[in-house]
Amino acid sequence: MGLLSDIEHFERLSSERQEFLMAYLVAIASLLSVVDSWIPKPLPLAKIGLANIVTLVLVMRSRYRLSFVVAFFRVVVSHVLGGTLFTFGFWLSLAGSVFSALVMSGVHRIGGEWLSVYGISLWGGWAHALAQGVVAGLFLGFNRGVILYVAFLMIIGIGTSLALGWIVQNYLDTETEIDKNHQDEKSNATHDPEEKTSAL
Repeated sequence: MGLLSDIEHFERLSSERQEFLMAYLVAIASLLSVVDSWIPKPLPLAKIGLANIVTLVLVMRSRYRLSFVVAFFRVVVSHVLGGTLFTFGFWLSLAGSVFSALVMSGVHRIGGEWLSVYGISLWGGWAHALAQGVVAGLFLGFNRGVILYVAFLMIIGIGTSLALGWIVQNYLDTETEIDKNHQDEKSNATHDPEEKTSAL
């Protein structure tokens, strides 16, 4: 089975395969987070949010608990690798990632039938910015600077959220097509021996 198939059938996997899949997803998200940190930023601590691609994929496949677990541990792992564990940036990232996963999961559970991946991603981006604003306010005080910072993050978050939604949608479409073709090949391979037998 492919990655997307494993995600969709997560509860049916063995405990060993579940642990491997979680570790694999955390590793991918952590790598994306590190790459994201290398990209020039318009403001300090402002990131595109590449790691949220993994979270969004999980949410769109209704793996809400798994999305929360991956969001939490990828922040821990990426900040351990960067040597910034328990810093101000760590708490900002943790709050934004976890709250974003929770909000996207809740929105998808309630309105997943009529809300597209772009809408889910927008909700996640806004939730991420809001959670970071709360943490920044707790550390620095809820002053005008923090409010303007959050407003700026929510504005640029529209563009980044739509871009991430586009990436996830294309990934889901591609993986779904690959899985479908794979199933068709297996089905044809199963029926071919029967056709040969009947021909004889």
